[in-house]
Amino acid sequence: MNELEINTIKFLAQEEPRNLKDLGMPLGVLIPRIDYFLSMLRDISNTSINSIIRDKYKDGLKSYLLKVDELGGLGFYGRSVNPISYLCRFNSIGIDYHWIPKNACTFLKKNFASLNEQEIFSYDKNKFHETIQDSYGMNMSQYIDSAKSSNLKFAVLRNPIDRLVSCYIDKFYLPCVNDKDYEPYILNIIKNIYCYFDIKGDYQKRSVSFSEFLNYITNNPHFSSNEHWRPQIDFLRGVDLDFKVKQENVASFLMGKELLFAKKPKKENSSVGLTYNEATYVGELSEKTPLEVNDELLDYSQFVTPSQHLLIKTLYAEDFSLYTESI
Repeated sequence: MNELEINTIKFLAQEEPRNLKDLGMPLGVLIPRIDYFLSMLRDISNTSINSIIRDKYKDGLKSYLLKVDELGGLGFYGRSVNPISYLCRFNSIGIDYHWIPKNACTFLKKNFASLNEQEIFSYDKNKFHETIQDSYGMNMSQYIDSAKSSNLKFAVLRNPIDRLVSCYIDKFYLPCVNDKDYEPYILNIIKNIYCYFDIKGDYQKRSVSFSEFLNYITNNPHFSSNEHWRPQIDFLRGVDLDFKVKQENVASFLMGKELLFAKKPKKENSSVGLTYNEATYVGELSEKTPLEVNDELLDYSQFVTPSQHLLIKTLYAEDFSLYTESI
C-alpha cells in the first residue's frame, strides 16, 4: 500500500458521518476513492457496503451512494467512477448514453443532442462537454429518483490498446511535437512522472515516452487513474446495457437504427489518423520521446513492445472481453 492509498483511507475513515460538503472534494474525484475505501473496509470488517454507507455518510451523499450500491456500482477497489459524470439522457429519442472518454464521445454527443433537439446542437466549442452535461446530465437527486429509466442504454467500446496509444499521442506526443501547451492536468502528470522516475529535462521539449507513460499508469492506484486511460469497464459498473458497439461500427450501427443525424464524418475519433495493428511493428518507438520519433510514426503498434502488449492485456483484461463481445 503506497502513501496515497494510506492517506486516502485515513481521510475517509473518520468516525463522524460526513456529507459531500464535509469531504470538500468534487464528486468525480471522490467516488473512486470512496469505492476503494468501502471495498477495503467491507473485506476487513466483513460488513456489507450498504451498512458502511449508512454508518459513514449522511444527507444526499448517503442516499446517492446507497443508490449506486443498489445498482451494483460499488465494491471494486477504486475501479468505479461517478456514474452521473458519464451519463447523458436524451429523452426525446429514448437514449441513455453512457459515454467513455476516447471512445467517439464528442461525435456521439453531438449526434444524439442534434437528434434530440431536431436541429444541429449549438455550443461553445471551448466548453462542449460541459454544455452537453449541463443540458443532458443528471444531478444526485435526479439519479436517485430515476436511475432506472425505460430509455435504451448505449455505450461504445474501443480496442484497449488502440485507445491507450491514441491517448498518449493526443495528450503527451502531439503537444510536444507541435510546440503547443499541455492541458494543465497533463502537465501535472508529466511533472509527477519526472519526479517518480527521477527524470531530468524540459517538460515542453521532452514530454515523456510511451514506456514512461505506461509505467506511470501501472504504478498508480486505480482510484487515481485519469478518465482518458481508466479502463472502460469502470464507466459501466452497475449498468445493464442494451447495446455495446465497437467504435469502428458506430456509424453503421446508428444508421441502421435511424439514429445518425448527419452524414458520417471521416473519423469518429482520431489523433493522427492511425490505428493499432498487432504484429505489424514491435514497439521500436516505445522508449523514444516525441521529438526523437521524428517522421518514423506509421502505426500505433510502433509504441508497444511484445512485453508491453502482454502487460496491457493484463491491465485491461475486462476491457478486451467487453470489446470482443460488442457488436
